[in-house]
Amino acid sequence: MGFLFSLARELQRELTQKFYHSQPLVYKHFSPDQYQQTIDYTVIQRKLHDAGAFVYSHRLTGNERYLKYIPPAIHMAIDRMEQYPSLHSFKELLVKILVKKYA
Repeated sequence: MGFLFSLARELQRELTQKFYHSQPLVYKHFSPDQYQQTIDYTVIQRKLHDAGAFVYSHRLTGNERYLKYIPPAIHMAIDRMEQYPSLHSFKELLVKILVKKYA
């Protein structure tokens, strides 16, 4: 994804840590790792939902405007899945789909 993606990812991690430490209700109920996992799972869900919405919009209306955003959305979900072994087979399936469809 490149330098800018890495920079944005690092900035997101830093902001997440700052938010975590500034919110007593958050750090009272979640460890830093639990909180990060919650955020990662939310990003995965949202990005896959986005990709599905782009496909749905295209199939419903024939509008191709949002199709270009499908691979980046799926790549963002895959990136978040990397650190979770339980998601490995699903991640591999998404990679196969991307390669087959967008190679």
